[in-house]
Amino acid sequence: MPTETPRDTALDGLRGLNAFIVVTWHVYCLLAPFITITTVLIVQTFPLSFFLSGTQAVVCFFILSGFVLTQTTKNINFSWKEYYPKRIIRLYIPTAIAFVFAASLILLIPRKFPTLENGTWLTTANYETITWETLFNNLTLFTTTLNNPTWSIVYEIIFSLTLPLWLIVFKQISFRVASLTTIALLLASWYGIKISNEPLTWFPVFGIGILMSLHIRKIKEFTTKILQSKYKILYILSLTSASILLFSLPGEHGTSTRFLTIIGATLLTFATLTIPIIQKPLRTKVFQFLGKISFSLYLVHVPIIVTVYLLLPPETGLYSFILSIPLSIIVATIFTYVIDKPSIKFSHKIGRIFKKQLHLQENL
Repeated sequence: MPTETPRDTALDGLRGLNAFIVVTWHVYCLLAPFITITTVLIVQTFPLSFFLSGTQAVVCFFILSGFVLTQTTKNINFSWKEYYPKRIIRLYIPTAIAFVFAASLILLIPRKFPTLENGTWLTTANYETITWETLFNNLTLFTTTLNNPTWSIVYEIIFSLTLPLWLIVFKQISFRVASLTTIALLLASWYGIKISNEPLTWFPVFGIGILMSLHIRKIKEFTTKILQSKYKILYILSLTSASILLFSLPGEHGTSTRFLTIIGATLLTFATLTIPIIQKPLRTKVFQFLGKISFSLYLVHVPIIVTVYLLLPPETGLYSFILSIPLSIIVATIFTYVIDKPSIKFSHKIGRIFKKQLHLQENL
């Protein structure tokens, strides 16, 4: 029976934390050629490595999407007729404007990549010049290379469009079988990594979020019993440490390591849903604010950090780190209130119109 599902603010905080991690990861990718080997070894060691877990953060985003979208289908006022236009407009408008923002920075501030950095993240994942064809290809999502973090938006859109099919299958899975299904999904993702198949790597992760949502009541009942038992401390310490340590592994190195980081992202999301000691800091004002601007921060940060870096002399790379992160947060805040929030309101309006029109046609 559909009900009103309350919003879990801890998940908003987790989304904000992950958006911040993606930013710090890309700043590191940018500055890596100028960092000494000793410094690289230091920053890639726990706990600093936690803030370089960019890929793991995207895995968390995918799990959260599976969870949150499934939660919305439980609401009493939910309608598939309204869902589709709302979801697509909500994702596409900010993404398209972020592409225009990236292209505008390239046009306004001419780029010249140092030859020293050929083959690095700066030169392989970013553009020196922009053409109308490039902008068109990105706006149509034929490619997302103009603003490279947006590759994940394509997966988000495909998953959003196919959500009913996922739910038809996953609603047949009982709570007892859900854990085995989660393992099967993780193994499917591992095989995707092994054969270098990106869709097979990423789509199963959405399914994990769906399972968490479908069985959230029983999950919380089960974990509440543990938290009230003599195993409370053991449960909290083992789940927290395992999730954070696995999440912090260098996810770009090797099939096994990448697979372990996906497990880490899964455990971190599960821990956020079930452990109050993790929920509490994520519900503080800092993480709630980052959660509020997380989508915008994800969309605008790369054009900003690349532009800031190219405006400064190469030897002042540290200043790129100092300037680009707060500047990205400031621009993301503006983007949230000027672009993202209005696009959400617009998507809701269009969704209601579609729902009304389809209802009228059905009654003709």
